[in-house]
Amino acid sequence: LSPWNQSCLVNLRPDIKPIDLSYDDYTAPGVKPFRVPPHSSEFRFWEAGKGYVTQESFHIQARAFRPLAVIDLSQRRSYFRGREFRRDLHVVNDTPGDVGCMLHVTIRNEVDAVCQESFALTIPRGRRVSRAVRWTLPGEMSPGRYGYEVRFECENSEVLDSWQRELRITASMIAERKDIGLSGKVAVFGEGELVEHIQAMGAQVKQVDSLEAESLQGIRILVMAKHSVQAGSTHNRWIQSFIRSGGRVIVLEQNASLFPRLAMEDKPVLTAFGRAYQHDAIADLSDDDMSFWGDDPYTLLNGDSYVAERMYRKLDGEAELTIVDSGEGGFGDGDLEYQALFETREGAGVILACQLRITDKLDEIQPAEILLVDLLRYADH
Repeated sequence: LSPWNQSCLVNLRPDIKPIDLSYDDYTAPGVKPFRVPPHSSEFRFWEAGKGYVTQESFHIQARAFRPLAVIDLSQRRSYFRGREFRRDLHVVNDTPGDVGCMLHVTIRNEVDAVCQESFALTIPRGRRVSRAVRWTLPGEMSPGRYGYEVRFECENSEVLDSWQRELRITASMIAERKDIGLSGKVAVFGEGELVEHIQAMGAQVKQVDSLEAESLQGIRILVMAKHSVQAGSTHNRWIQSFIRSGGRVIVLEQNASLFPRLAMEDKPVLTAFGRAYQHDAIADLSDDDMSFWGDDPYTLLNGDSYVAERMYRKLDGEAELTIVDSGEGGFGDGDLEYQALFETREGAGVILACQLRITDKLDEIQPAEILLVDLLRYADH
């Protein structure tokens, strides 16, 4: 294996002349290049010794290709206490023989194990054995950071593989009806359960079926529920009038753009990135929190772990402030040309347009709830 992308910045190619190669036995097994052109090979395989300088990426790659590995394809990092913890672990055996050991899975705080389970597994050479881990997290868990640990250990205490990830486990503000301290009245336009969810957080909320001024009288924050913006409607005009008079609007996931100049495109992404790092609308979120919103493997193309499925394409930034962006890369191209959350202002009001999947994930993904709370608090103040 030649990790070219990981080594070429350290293993330079200084030769200015071609190198001609010869061999004592041309019939012996193996590839036999006749010539190495100038500046073409960072691996000096024709010299005695390794012929290259190792760097950190070599160790990363050695870890990735270890002969026995316990693999968890889910990258989910956060949970609500009292809810299900669901993971599928795959033990892959690429060693010379069969392996029989114990698979230990644990969630622990700084002192004690909170959940743990062990499985006796025998994995034939060249095969994979999988085990499902299904726990209900204790409802009395203290909110905070926990270690998710996996260890594959044999009877002689030899550990063939082990690793640890950090999980964020907290209480659901909606389920436990925690007041988030909103002072202004909230209106929700569109269908769904948002009214009940926002009421559970201590806010004064009402459902409206019109965006005309009479319906929004006395309202400080208007929430446009998922898919409530209709293409070809006058919704943008009514909202423009509302924010010019000081109203605040939160636009959740939409299929049609509320903004005539901002195009929307289908762009399912598993990760998004804070661009306005100091912005209060994402004050309680890190980039890790805006990635892998589900239990499905990150490799599953039609999975349910996407953080956004449709986003606004960026313009020049003159009229809007990008708070969260995303995109997709490729070999030699790809960039962060889409907005998952942005702010725009007109008059004394503000619009926060969010395409992150808050509505779909509010009951199960903790960062979705945190983001909704931060958006409401920012709009309120």
